Amino acid sequence: MGANNLPLHQNLVQTFTCMASVGDSGCGFEHPLESVYAALHNNLPENAGFLRESALLTVVFVTNEDDCSGPPDSYLYDKSRVAQYGFLSSYRCNRFGQVCGKPAMPPPYGDSGGPLSGCAAAPNPGGAGPGKLYDISRYINFFTRPFTQGGVKLNPSDVLLVGLDAPAEPVRVILSNPGSSAKECGQVNDASSPPCVPVVQPSCQNNAQPEFFGDPAVRINAVINAAANHRISSICDQDFTPALDGLAQLIVSNLGTGCIPAALPDPNNPVCTVEDVTHSADGHTIVLEIVRCTAPNSSKYYPCWRVEKSDQCAGSPQGLGLTIDRNSQPGPDNTETAASCVIQ
Repeated sequence: MGANNLPLHQNLVQTFTCMASVGDSGCGFEHPLESVYAALHNNLPENAGFLRESALLTVVFVTNEDDCSGPPDSYLYDKSRVAQYGFLSSYRCNRFGQVCGKPAMPPPYGDSGGPLSGCAAAPNPGGAGPGKLYDISRYINFFTRPFTQGGVKLNPSDVLLVGLDAPAEPVRVILSNPGSSAKECGQVNDASSPPCVPVVQPSCQNNAQPEFFGDPAVRINAVINAAANHRISSICDQDFTPALDGLAQLIVSNLGTGCIPAALPDPNNPVCTVEDVTHSADGHTIVLEIVRCTAPNSSKYYPCWRVEKSDQCAGSPQGLGLTIDRNSQPGPDNTETAASCVIQ
């Protein structure tokens, strides 16, 4: 397969552009969390072999709306249920997928009178409500628990969640005509032409191109932030270079370059604790302490560790990295190396 799985004669920019150019005229009830869950959890034949025990799993959510993942047979998506769920628009996802304030209440079917405080995903454990979307524990557990407890990876630290979306706040609702969220109207009327209905306001907007905006990603960001390794950048940024650089740094840092992020008191005599942490298939964890390569008689033992200059660590304070010498042998499967050093 080589170094990538891009289509023949097509580079990464061309491939991503093709995948992302899906338009905005499809269903307004986006399911980014459930689509990833289905792809990784449901043993789809098309995805056989995608998950590998020795590889990191990086999931990047690129969206300008929040998640609206719910059961496929839910009446929430039924256009005939206006009396029960309100006008058929993505605001149903906010109203029945979020709670705000104290006590926690759904966003109103009307003007919120300003930003709402403390908005979070509406609970719906086992479909018991009060929310109508899937409880986000479905996704948090999948990404943060070990495989033996229903997670996607044997070691949850191998999961990286990244969002290129909108901030989770502020959350504000106005009455407006759908498709014209900046133009307010006076009174709720689902049947008028155009209708006057609740519309959630963007939590970010591109200053140079106001048509690019993002609605508060309350549910998505809650799931992303639950992962041990995560990063969120704004979909409204003028330039996505910092976001992509940050993603690359997150991946590289988890691939084990071992750069020491702070200055050591004595680089020639570092005081560090280094361990191999192996996650077994039965859920147990085995910890093996690694000795320093220059310690007495350490030449008899592998693996061992040393602190040394590294070109990959030019951005760290002293340009130092921690290297594991395994005598040209690969590290054990399902193992991560944990290190802590005394710093200035």
